[in-house]
Amino acid sequence: MNCEEFLNLGGTDLAAVLAHVDRALELGEGELLLAVGSLAENMGTSKSDFDLLWITERTAEQLPADEHIPFWVGRCLVDVHVWPLREFTALVDRFDEWVRTPWSVMHPARFSLDERTLLHRLIHGRILHAGRREQISARMPARGDLAKLRLQVARHVSRTIQVDLAGYRELEDYRTLTFAAQELLGHAVDALLASHELTNPLVKWRSRLLDALPADWEQVLAVRPIGASARDRMWQLHRAPARAQRRAVLEHAFAISTFARAVFLAAELALVKQSAPKPKGAGFRPGAGARRERALPCLDLDVDFSLGDRRVAIGRLNDLGQAFEVGAREAELVVLFDGHTTPREAERIIEGVGGRQSGAKVLQRLVAHVEQAGFGVQR
Repeated sequence: MNCEEFLNLGGTDLAAVLAHVDRALELGEGELLLAVGSLAENMGTSKSDFDLLWITERTAEQLPADEHIPFWVGRCLVDVHVWPLREFTALVDRFDEWVRTPWSVMHPARFSLDERTLLHRLIHGRILHAGRREQISARMPARGDLAKLRLQVARHVSRTIQVDLAGYRELEDYRTLTFAAQELLGHAVDALLASHELTNPLVKWRSRLLDALPADWEQVLAVRPIGASARDRMWQLHRAPARAQRRAVLEHAFAISTFARAVFLAAELALVKQSAPKPKGAGFRPGAGARRERALPCLDLDVDFSLGDRRVAIGRLNDLGQAFEVGAREAELVVLFDGHTTPREAERIIEGVGGRQSGAKVLQRLVAHVEQAGFGVQR
């Protein structure tokens, strides 16, 4: 449901809402009024709120005490969020400064969920009033930059979860390990959506937004393709084992961590390096001959990557002593190491790697690196 459909259901329309708000607030020439939220993004229902964002240059003394002003228009409750211009400017300045800083997932981005939601609403809101003197619309954040912020938040939090997963395994706390793995999957979904520049940071929209991904969404990821929609694949990955038993829980956690690692790598290459993705797995079919091969090792739960200027470092979080470096295409092969995929299958998924070397030789070298560093585990 969109704005018009919602308001029509309540016996009113956008013109009536704008007229009502204008009479009550006397919208100024330097101010901006936006329709925001699920209805403005065509994802609302009859139970949605009709949210407006009012960016105003008025002083604190001229503004109402409450930052939310409710209005009844027809049978619709309209909520106007008051956002002083000075606060808008401060947030956008801080975001612009973050955009200019070098990419890092080591430290958190200092933006709250409310702030990230406001930034998202700025670029997805519908302008209902723009005063002749307003300069607010000229400072809207770029969609790609906001996608990078969503990715950075997901990456930073996920690294802690990956370390925790290894700790829960050591403690044999398989229930907590299951919940933590599912939390990691949620952040992987955030990164996947960010890679398609879907920037809404609210958890409640994760599954709905997956429907916006193209049918060939798997082909940019270094994953074993199954031909499912993004929404269906997340549902399958999220399904917990029936019992908190070691083997089943670890299989669940490894499946999620392998998938998350591939999503994070693809998203960073696309958003940070602005590297055009190369199609993967287009003609992949598990072969009978491949089943007789020994599967590639499975990377441990706390093994991660770090993008450099030209190379990608593969290492264990909180212990980078055994890290090794590879090229971006080789890194896609490494994150495919899942304990199920064979070398021959990996070559079909990640084509064109190795240059003058054969793909088999590249894989042999990568397996040797992983085994020497102790990054593989038995599933």
